[in-house]
Amino acid sequence: MNIWIFNHYASNLSLGGAETRHVEFGEAFSKKGHKVRIFVGSYSHLTEDNMRRFCSPIGSQDSDDSPSFHFFETRRYDSNGLDRFLASVDYYKSGRRTLEESQLDKPDVVIASSPHPYAWKLGWEIAERYGAKVIVEIRDVWPRDLISAGKLSKMNPVSILFGAIEKKAYSRATKIVSLLPGLEEHICRVTRRNLGEKVVYIPNGIDASRFQNPRITSEVADLVRRFESKRIIAYLGSHGPTNDLETVLRGVKLLNSDNYAEDLQFTFIGRGSEKSNLIDLAKELSLDNVIFLDQIPKESVPGLIHSVDALIFPLAKFDMETPAVSSYKLLDYMASGKPIVAADLPGLPLKTTGEGEFYEPGNPRSFATAIEMLLNSLDKGEIVCKKNLNYIRNERDIGALSEKYERVLLEA
Repeated sequence: MNIWIFNHYASNLSLGGAETRHVEFGEAFSKKGHKVRIFVGSYSHLTEDNMRRFCSPIGSQDSDDSPSFHFFETRRYDSNGLDRFLASVDYYKSGRRTLEESQLDKPDVVIASSPHPYAWKLGWEIAERYGAKVIVEIRDVWPRDLISAGKLSKMNPVSILFGAIEKKAYSRATKIVSLLPGLEEHICRVTRRNLGEKVVYIPNGIDASRFQNPRITSEVADLVRRFESKRIIAYLGSHGPTNDLETVLRGVKLLNSDNYAEDLQFTFIGRGSEKSNLIDLAKELSLDNVIFLDQIPKESVPGLIHSVDALIFPLAKFDMETPAVSSYKLLDYMASGKPIVAADLPGLPLKTTGEGEFYEPGNPRSFATAIEMLLNSLDKGEIVCKKNLNYIRNERDIGALSEKYERVLLEA
């Protein structure tokens, strides 16, 4: 099959970031003999990079055993405001124009994923043009998530627009793939039709074998040697408003006041719009046991996680109906078997296993207490979180999920 995937923010493995779902599924599809093209925007806030340099000309195919990346021209933006909304419109308009002018072999199936609803609209229109099947993929529930979070009212013109696109996308989909469980009732309510049989739950998955005897890079080895007398507690991921890293830093300040500064080293790895502010805050709080490092490629993540003592998964509290169940960062953490301190929020896979120390989001004292409880456990010996390991192997294995997704594409 020729498979086209529309995801404005898709990332490749060398860049890492939060949107590697489609390159990983695409790799698996390619190995089964399918030709996969992934269409991204020219700019992504998730990687803060110009995606053009990772993409091939529209008319080319990189190889038969890996997906090809192509870009649609989209504007750069700095925040979740008007420019980001207009960038989503750019993706739709540029995508239509670019594909109308191309001479590509027609797709057999189009996967339209929803970092924003204009990818859905582009997906069904291109599928109809070529007579292809269309898979509508739900990762964010538009506009419900924005309304329940208080970002938009139900009568806001953007809510009405997104609601109209959402209803049409579900109705025109050959199949609906959801990263979230239990969305059938919502879909039926939106469309006023019984579309439950269209819906298939396929969450994000990872290759847990990457965490068995991972390669330790020289940079990671240097980090461990530098702080070998301390317990290293690491955060890997975006440094944005939703990650609530200010709470973590203020919690570290409390821990240092309780004489933990000589025992703990907190390491923050990644990039994001709040990073410079967080660095300034760490200086203001005199946190000498905190360092900030650049984002690392995804293939280096297992070795780094293997080398630290514990991991933290902070997240701001949201008044949203959609639970935070699809974080690659948390799945990587769980696959390592390392102990985890996480924000206490519904929907986290870590809540299913119960293997973690939890704290109240936004509460520095609660975070500090969770770290102290973790240290008490570590003092009794090395911790291996076997329930987390089993959850990843049984529920989030990328191989099994890829086979399930391929069956959906073949049977649609």
